[in-house]
Amino acid sequence: MEERLTIKQDRFVREYIKTGNGAHAARAAGYSEKCAREIAVENLSKPIIKRKIELEMSKEAEKLGITVEYVLSNIKRFAESENEKIAGTSLKANELLGKHLKIFHDTEVDVTVQHREVIRQLEELE
Repeated sequence: MEERLTIKQDRFVREYIKTGNGAHAARAAGYSEKCAREIAVENLSKPIIKRKIELEMSKEAEKLGITVEYVLSNIKRFAESENEKIAGTSLKANELLGKHLKIFHDTEVDVTVQHREVIRQLEELE
């Protein structure tokens, strides 16, 4: 049986996408003023609501032409830019777009191990 959002949950999702503010989205969706924050936390922790938010945000990004290739090409262009002020602001904007597209992760990676393996493979080729 397919799980569905309630009317209030659906409104919550739409409002959350507009504002990014959970408490505001809860109030706008018709939840009680007193418990808006608690409802927001609860709703944002529900897998079905998280999936719906991600799906709708992905649709919006697609409509705007925001793709992985778009973000990475912008980052490359601004990284090579001579104008540091514009490049810094633009890089931050593209970082946020990239996080939305989930191309950047806040996890730590030990690249030294990966580099050692690449060096070993290169040495074998010689």
